[in-house]
Amino acid sequence: MIKKIMAYFLMSTLFITPCFTYANTKQETKETPGTAIFVMAVPTEIHIEDQHYKSTGNYLNIETHYPQLEGLLDKKFQKKMNHYFENHVIQLQKEIKKEAKKQYKEQASDTPLYKYELISNYKTKESLKQYLVIGLFDYIYTGGAHGLPQQSYITLDLSQNEVLTLNQLFDEKMDYKTELKELITNQIEKRTDKKEKFFDDFYDLIHIEENQNFYITPAGDLVLVFNVYEIAPYSTGVVEFTIKKEDLKGYRVDYN
Repeated sequence: MIKKIMAYFLMSTLFITPCFTYANTKQETKETPGTAIFVMAVPTEIHIEDQHYKSTGNYLNIETHYPQLEGLLDKKFQKKMNHYFENHVIQLQKEIKKEAKKQYKEQASDTPLYKYELISNYKTKESLKQYLVIGLFDYIYTGGAHGLPQQSYITLDLSQNEVLTLNQLFDEKMDYKTELKELITNQIEKRTDKKEKFFDDFYDLIHIEENQNFYITPAGDLVLVFNVYEIAPYSTGVVEFTIKKEDLKGYRVDYN
């Protein structure tokens, strides 16, 4: 059931994948039950309004937050992104409500009833000045020993009014996917020596896609993100690989 619900999440990020800092920023701290405290770095030119929904019932708990942007110069792009962020949580809510209701009706009366749970939140992340990165964090529980966390980073290129994709960061003649896979493999081998756990067939599981989950650090380094179960067991959690810009061939990150 978790996989079915998260399919909506994965489809919603199929064409939109993941950061940012500005010289003038203000910090806003928000606390949400069931999640960490996020410190949000928000440029003074752009305001992020938090949209919050909470529902508690006999068989389902939901608490979601999603961002609504104000201050982008391209209002059409702003509207598109706000619709995307809103639709992301709406689709998750619809699917988990459907599955929880079904479970509640079908479960035998003499068996313990466990509550489904959906928690969604977000945060901004520091990057190069022309990028606004928003991380989406979802946790879904539909029974069993634990729920499933998922996170995705969306990078808005404010200079081009578009969502930045991985292929845009490399020279079109470069086989960047093979290059990244080899750099990730080298890091996994070192991390395995330090007792960090990955699947035995991790090399075959590493797929660098056009909608790859990533963000860029303020130094211009590239960070590739893999969610739970993609290349490692649940105990390892979400895995990030920081790749230094000087180690990348054909990498053309924009510092303007």
